[in-house]
Amino acid sequence: MNINAELKARGLPSLTWYDILWGIEMLGGEARPYQLQEATIFEQSSLSHRIRRLEGEGLIEQRSTDED
Repeated sequence: MNINAELKARGLPSLTWYDILWGIEMLGGEARPYQLQEATIFEQSSLSHRIRRLEGEGLIEQRSTDED
């Protein structure tokens, strides 16, 4: 069984989205990109792309800080 195919067939996002969302949850609900990269298996460029897609779907919100 292919998990991503099953998720897609049911209209759900890919498993990688859940990995990122779980990483954010494990970091207390907020995370800087470098923290999320350390908490997941994704490289920075791949993570940035996925973060933009999650934000586009309304699943996360990116915020700037004075430290950015």
